[in-house]
Amino acid sequence: MFVGLFCNLGNWQLDRAAEKAARVARFGVSIDPVKLKGVGDPRPVQELEFVHVMLEGRYLSERQFLLDNRTHNGVAGYHVLSPFRLDSGPVVL
Repeated sequence: MFVGLFCNLGNWQLDRAAEKAARVARFGVSIDPVKLKGVGDPRPVQELEFVHVMLEGRYLSERQFLLDNRTHNGVAGYHVLSPFRLDSGPVVL
């Protein structure tokens, strides 16, 4: 019983590794940024996954906040998050 269980778990791990390798390969694709027009953009979100995008607007610095307890290369700190108002109106983070 345990042999069958461990074989199934091993196959599951191999499937996950292949999934992650495909995701990394897709992320590594270098293309020019895609200019988005805002909320009404007709492209599905899945098509824009791991793609650099270009937006036009301005940061709302008066509304920024800090995300605490973050580490980078073993150093504790925080992330500064600022909302971005698109020229077309909507706000993205």
